[in-house]
Amino acid sequence: MIYINDHLQDFDLDAALETMPQWRRQITLQYKNDLLRRQSAAAFALLQTALAEQYNITDPIRFITAQHGKPALEGHPDIHFNLSHCLEAAICVVADQPIGVDIEHIRHPSNSMIAYVMTPDEQRQINHADQPDFEFTRIWTRKEAALKHTGDGLQGNFRDILSLPHPPITTRVSPDRRYIYSICTNAKLPTP
Repeated sequence: MIYINDHLQDFDLDAALETMPQWRRQITLQYKNDLLRRQSAAAFALLQTALAEQYNITDPIRFITAQHGKPALEGHPDIHFNLSHCLEAAICVVADQPIGVDIEHIRHPSNSMIAYVMTPDEQRQINHADQPDFEFTRIWTRKEAALKHTGDGLQGNFRDILSLPHPPITTRVSPDRRYIYSICTNAKLPTP
């Protein structure tokens, strides 16, 4: 299932902190500004909602470290999840198979960043696109979702990840085109 909160300005951070386990509250409060705290809390709140709705799990949860350092739910090895957030929204995906997600607001990268993180073919795609910022963000989310699927995150082979074998990647754009998200998994997911 896919859960998105793209109304972060209306998100009640104080109420969310009250429902979080202490360990997650501490992580959220370590962020230096309100926006980052709000994004972190919103993503975790989506996970809590997903677990309650899909698996009837309402007790406080704990994360353990799975393969490659990817977070997993303690006591629930059959439930896979991934979280992401950006300036515009927070997202949580939950499935019965490994999954990776990334969400990003549409952004304008520098030429040096494009050269550093994109293959020559991807650079050409971006440079020839009608909306280069949109195309860069679309490719970026696909790369990060693939790496988060394995748990490698940005430590993995970011530049070439899309040329390597991985599960299918679905990319969607928000209705108002403020953000893009991509999900990498073999699981069947409904449209939110």
